[in-house]
Amino acid sequence: YVTGGDFVSTLFGGALGVGLAVLGALFNAFIVLVLTLYFLSSLESTKKALDLLTRLGRDYPGLPMYITENGSAFDDDPDSSGFVRDDGRTAYLASHIAAVAAARQAGADLRGYFAWSLLDNFEWAYGYAKRFGLIRVDYETQQRTIKQSGYFYRDTVRRVRGS
Repeated sequence: YVTGGDFVSTLFGGALGVGLAVLGALFNAFIVLVLTLYFLSSLESTKKALDLLTRLGRDYPGLPMYITENGSAFDDDPDSSGFVRDDGRTAYLASHIAAVAAARQAGADLRGYFAWSLLDNFEWAYGYAKRFGLIRVDYETQQRTIKQSGYFYRDTVRRVRGS
């Protein structure tokens, strides 16, 4: 297990923290690069994501990569009907998924992208104050409600799988 967060944070001026785990998959003699990407919610971070993924694809041709966690925290409040319109998270996902698609077009062997997180949960850095989930959890009643970003992610997966 290799942690590259310090190297990458230095390389990209601290705007990007990346945990790199390099695993030897002996059954096929492949090395799989598993990335955990934490980006600021900005166009700058999306460009940095594309630059990093494209560079890894160029520097390590044929190396399968999976993005295992990518998400952003927002203060999500439901409207009077209970629906959570989380435009910030939806835009964040759209821009980072577009960066993944562009990196694949540029030749990066990216095989998977997983949003963080399915459900709102306790986060070590924020406790219950910030919400990362595609599904809102009412912590008092445990009721779950799919957020706008959850529907966006579902529709994106369906569209990509269909093509």
